Amino acid sequence: MSEKSQTALDSSSKLNASLLRLKFLDCLRNGDKQKLQKQMDEIKNSNYPPNSEVSKVAKYLLHYAVQVAPLSIVQYIVEKGLVSDVNIQDGDGNTPLHLAAQNTRDDIVSFLMSLDTINDCILNKNKQQPIELAGDIETGQLFSDLRTKFVEKSAAELRKNFESRNFEKLDELLTDPRTKELLDINGTDPVTGDTVLHEYVKRNDPQMVKFIVSHGGDPFKRNVKGKLPIDTAVSSEVKKILKESSKEQNIIDQGATSVGPPTFKGFLKKWTNFAGGYKLRWFILDDHGRLSYFKSPNDINNSCRGSINLCHASLKMDSSEKSKFEIIIVGAGSVSKWHLKANHYIETNRWVWALQNAIRYAKDIEKKRKLLEKESSSKSSAVSRARESFDSSRNSHTYNINSKNAMGHFRTSSAASSISNSSYYDNEPDSAPVSEISRKPSKRLEKSGQGLPDISEAHPLNTDKNLTIADSVSMDSSRKAIVNASNQSFASDYDDENSELVHGDLEEYDPEAEDVENSSDIGEGYQDQFRALSVYSSELKVLQNNLTMELSTFKDLLNSLPKDYTFAEISSNSVLNIERIFQKYTKLVALRTEKLTRTLERQIKISSLWEKEIQNLDSEIRDREERLATLENKQKSLRKVLKNRFSLSGESSKPEVTQVTVTGSSPITEAAMEGEAEIIDMLKDESDDDDDQFFDAEDDSSSIQSGIAPDETISEKEPVTERRKSRAATLVEEGDAEGGVHPLVTLLQREKSLILEKEGSFLGYEDGIRTRLSLSDDRPKISLWGILKSMIGKDMTKMTLPVSFNECTSLLQRVAEDMEYVDLLDSAATFEDSALRLVYVAAFAASEYASTIDRIAKPFNPLLGETYEYARPDRNYRFFVEQVSHHPPIGAAIAESPKWDYFGESAVKSKFYGRSFDIKPLGTWYLNLRPDHGIKEELYTWKKVTSSVVGIITGSPTVDNYGEMKIVNHTTKDSVVLNFKPRGWRSNSAYEVKGEVVDGKGVVRYTIGGHWNSVLYGKHAGSGKEKFVIWRANPRPKDMAFNLTTFAASLNAPQKKLLDWLPQTDTRLRPDQRAMEEGRYDDASVEKNKVEEKQRAARRKREAANQEYKPKWFTLGTHPVTGEQYWVFNNKYWYNRAHHNLKDVPNIF
Repeated sequence: MSEKSQTALDSSSKLNASLLRLKFLDCLRNGDKQKLQKQMDEIKNSNYPPNSEVSKVAKYLLHYAVQVAPLSIVQYIVEKGLVSDVNIQDGDGNTPLHLAAQNTRDDIVSFLMSLDTINDCILNKNKQQPIELAGDIETGQLFSDLRTKFVEKSAAELRKNFESRNFEKLDELLTDPRTKELLDINGTDPVTGDTVLHEYVKRNDPQMVKFIVSHGGDPFKRNVKGKLPIDTAVSSEVKKILKESSKEQNIIDQGATSVGPPTFKGFLKKWTNFAGGYKLRWFILDDHGRLSYFKSPNDINNSCRGSINLCHASLKMDSSEKSKFEIIIVGAGSVSKWHLKANHYIETNRWVWALQNAIRYAKDIEKKRKLLEKESSSKSSAVSRARESFDSSRNSHTYNINSKNAMGHFRTSSAASSISNSSYYDNEPDSAPVSEISRKPSKRLEKSGQGLPDISEAHPLNTDKNLTIADSVSMDSSRKAIVNASNQSFASDYDDENSELVHGDLEEYDPEAEDVENSSDIGEGYQDQFRALSVYSSELKVLQNNLTMELSTFKDLLNSLPKDYTFAEISSNSVLNIERIFQKYTKLVALRTEKLTRTLERQIKISSLWEKEIQNLDSEIRDREERLATLENKQKSLRKVLKNRFSLSGESSKPEVTQVTVTGSSPITEAAMEGEAEIIDMLKDESDDDDDQFFDAEDDSSSIQSGIAPDETISEKEPVTERRKSRAATLVEEGDAEGGVHPLVTLLQREKSLILEKEGSFLGYEDGIRTRLSLSDDRPKISLWGILKSMIGKDMTKMTLPVSFNECTSLLQRVAEDMEYVDLLDSAATFEDSALRLVYVAAFAASEYASTIDRIAKPFNPLLGETYEYARPDRNYRFFVEQVSHHPPIGAAIAESPKWDYFGESAVKSKFYGRSFDIKPLGTWYLNLRPDHGIKEELYTWKKVTSSVVGIITGSPTVDNYGEMKIVNHTTKDSVVLNFKPRGWRSNSAYEVKGEVVDGKGVVRYTIGGHWNSVLYGKHAGSGKEKFVIWRANPRPKDMAFNLTTFAASLNAPQKKLLDWLPQTDTRLRPDQRAMEEGRYDDASVEKNKVEEKQRAARRKREAANQEYKPKWFTLGTHPVTGEQYWVFNNKYWYNRAHHNLKDVPNIF
């Protein structure tokens, strides 16, 4: 390039808008504030004309920033005043807020909406507000929430200034464009039903009445009782003001003409079903009297979710909640309802206002159409004349108060055209009132200003012009206004003057009326994934904007150079080709994304349909099981009746005809008895009789000893009466203050007791035992199936569930719940017969499951190093557990008492199978029992059975425990296998458990049976002795939060005297669990995230230092008898606790 050419290029660059735009993009993209400030200073000092291309580029700096720059740069531009107006519009009429919404820049939307000078009601050239350009549903929800906050704040401020008569502030508020758009001075008070004008007319305040009328107060607006302001006026001065205002409005509107029907659009929440609840949707009320809704504004050209014609629709307010209302659609032989809800009652009133007038308009049009159809062969001309006739008839009864100045009462907005000023409530005095200052679907009719000229290209600022997936529906017709207000009551227009309903009909379809939308929507289990994808979508949008604007601006720069430059021409062609390729690439990516999205939504819909089918099948199976159970019970009852008859006939001494009456039956002959005897013999052979010996015991308790072993098992050296007293002392209900401790008999028992006392095990437990929680269970209700359905086949321990699924206990405290029935171990130690000791040990092992009934909520997962201690002076035992591993989760526990030591590990493997999820314990549990007589100490071991939650799909989850539990006495070789039967269709098999105690010689000594949720019985094998109760579950408290037992309610009690003795790792000090117990569910979720993140940070720190975590109170060892690995307690915890040496443990919470 020649020197002359280079000089020309440099000269042109100084004034080139495209080059300046490139420099701006570089600064914005890199977040270079200093360089950006320098560029703006140079422009300012160069004194470019305001209309020059360079000045326009600087003026639209914020438009560029919201598309490509981080939030910090946008904040810098606004705070430093680098742009004169945050609401400035570009060539397409878009403000920076429009572009931020379109590009789903939620952080920037939040920032701009927080500015006092922002106006989110400005329309672009397509008659769209920023909220209508929202790129996704989350951005739309954000706009809706921020608007609601502004409306609430402004409404409160208006009311405050009306009360204080601050006319200056009121004038400022009522002339603010955003406030005028979103608030209506003619709204009615929700309590009194009056407008502000009514209120001050009643107060006889001429000054305020004049002010209100001059700022848009409507003298024709009726209150909920149907009265005009002038009807309530007392003084002649106030009446004069109102009459003059009415005349002025008539004069102003003489030349006005009535235009199209009311239209409206915006976000509302629509009820889907009990699983989905309310979901945000985009609604459009068009000028044909149709109300349609879509998933988001972007879907209006793709898929309409539902549409109704308001011709025969009804509208009903919800008297219980002001933000809710219903649309009732009466079709041919059917009635369907749309349950709708807005964010705020002011927004509800805005929708109700529009819909009422649309219903009335559609009803009148339909009525006229039917009349004119008989007189015309052309349907289209008939409709046209009907509309003309309708407008004409309305004008003959109304005053036109359309105002073309800034003080006009009606303002057409992008959300809706203005509508008839006669409120729906004018005709329905019994209906719910409109808000005090309600939002009104309106906007000024005059133009806000001429559109600014474009820069160099047609649309340089909106990079999405040709790249949006779905353009918005044109709403030109919604710009028109119906500006007629009735000078008399509209009551005559309706058949029912006091009815809350205005009639309508169903035109097209509503898939949600049958809960179909819930199947086509993204399920609860997928929402988090799609939310994460939306973050990437926003980032991709920014990158796309960068590339598009960079190419476009560079192309403009090349085009601005002299045409004789061969280099410039070649470069320009190259950039043009790149731009075309990129546009084609972008279009193909958009098509692919749309196709993938549709495919995914279709698959989700199919999955949802399968889920419903599975739910129906599961319900059908449960119904059949219940019917089979009923039949089985009837068969069982019949069998008992037949046995009773056989027994009665056998006892009869008469050989002749014998009469036996059984529950009102007819006399039975001897021949008939012989036939029945054969049936009874057959029934006797059935195996169910053996099972019934325990499970029928609850029906006949007369032959059952309560908690007393058979006499032959009791030592002859000790009287039976004394032994019964000893047993009775132990079988007291949990929490009973009279429950004592068994006397210590052996040296080992006394030595262990001395250790417990010496180490201060019960220090801090002087306070009483808590038996109830203070809160009621009012957690947010969430569908368990909705959360778990995406986790089928996964390990439950690795699932993340909402905190509302938790109960206020941890898994460590769930282990401690094994201690509820330790009196069984104390009792076992009193027997000389090793087989009878095993009976009570087995009962203890089975009793651990009684507390699982109705405990569906998930305990908190313990943190690594978390500990929990629990001691009971009244029971003479102490318990301690530590979380020794996080992956896999393992808790090592030990409980100590003078007569026994109980220890093991809580390690589980869990999996979700769809219809149920199972929790299978892996660890072995050990019991060292020190009997009062004979053997000094004996070792028992067992593994726990599988716990399962069934009935998830049908929404009625139930806990079941099933499998075989083999308990072995390694010292005497006695053993028992307890069979926990899985829950089946037989009602009496639910919770069933039974087993046989076999001694070391293989002889069956005792049989055990009953239900693990209520009672267990024992019986000496082969004897005719009656059965005896081994264990009975403690009664469950009523209305206990989380369905906890009385014992479980005591575990997390923050006893004041105890807190000083606890290490900072104790579960009682965990903040998220404490918040959950106190009913602070939002705090619990926040705290849960905090402690988990702290745990992750500690893990990363250990990994960086290459350190391996070691538990503080347990070490991994090999058991000398079983040869299995187990966690050995180092016996240091209670010693350090007694000497207050627990301060060095890490603060994991």
